[in-house]
Amino acid sequence: MINILAIRCSVAFAPYLALSAADFLSDGVTASRVVRQGGRSLILRSDSDLTLRHEHRQASLGVHEARHYAATVGFRNEFYDVTRMQDEVVLASVGDELLLSYPQSELWLRPEAVAALLRAYAGDSNAREGATLPGLPEWLSVSTGGARLLLSDQRTGRWVLLGDDHVHELKRRLGLLSPLRGATGQAPPTIQLKGLTVRLQSAFKLVATLLDFTFNANVEPFEETTPTYALKAARSTEGIELSDSHTRVSLTVREARKWADIIGAELSRLGACQVERGAIRTVFADHEGGRWILQWGDEVWLPNGWRDGVSARSPSLPGAHGGPLVKRSDEFLLALDGATGSCVALTDSESKLLDDVE
Repeated sequence: MINILAIRCSVAFAPYLALSAADFLSDGVTASRVVRQGGRSLILRSDSDLTLRHEHRQASLGVHEARHYAATVGFRNEFYDVTRMQDEVVLASVGDELLLSYPQSELWLRPEAVAALLRAYAGDSNAREGATLPGLPEWLSVSTGGARLLLSDQRTGRWVLLGDDHVHELKRRLGLLSPLRGATGQAPPTIQLKGLTVRLQSAFKLVATLLDFTFNANVEPFEETTPTYALKAARSTEGIELSDSHTRVSLTVREARKWADIIGAELSRLGACQVERGAIRTVFADHEGGRWILQWGDEVWLPNGWRDGVSARSPSLPGAHGGPLVKRSDEFLLALDGATGSCVALTDSESKLLDDVE
């Protein structure tokens, strides 16, 4: 998945995002377009900013934000080998699965399914009847003819027609599918507030709001929306009300002071700090022999020793202890968790904050 502020979309949109970001950064504008992949739409346009809209959520990127997300989208493009082909078919190699996306729907295919498709294209007679072949999932049927491969998803009734160029790309990728590198299997720490889960990405903002309410009787309403959670603060009859998508709690002045102290103490225990660069907020926190980096839904854990072997001559390497992949670009230090798709980008000054964990 790709996170861009409040938006989360499929990696199949990466080629379109990369193109629009490149145009915007080069010329200050990008052609307005509506693209579809996997049965979903992404609207891209520009005025003073690069604006994206996907599934009722919108993000506006200035030049600095566009550079940031151009880098993270580009790293995903490279790592998952995302390719946009004729008829808007997009292929991506995600570990030992192949993502075949097209405007109406998408298919996730295991290596044995890809091999079955190649056999069908090479002349398996059963394929001419639209049958399910050995190696294919039972929900996928295939027909051949006229140097074409017709795939029909029986779950949705959607179909896609592949040509010779698509089939050759399937063949190229088959031998490259392998389990994902860089999987951590961890989640960043959170803080519980009367049943409400406080994420570290919003914790500093929440503490400042609670303290303002405690000392000034002022409630500055805010609502933070990321691809994975939302947190809202507003005035209530009891004092201040906090809510997410599932839970709502109210705090009096005394409770607000207590919880500001509790959350602040937990942030100190974790060695947490926050940096804001335009609309990009980055939170760092120590945890389990490494350091978490959080950027609006992108959550990457770097283990101790992650710098070992990373250099300009080695553009993409697995981190130490099976950690994420790390890459240096002209502007950023990039870290990608291949299992989740989370990717963060740090400037030189921000990456120095990682030294504390060594």
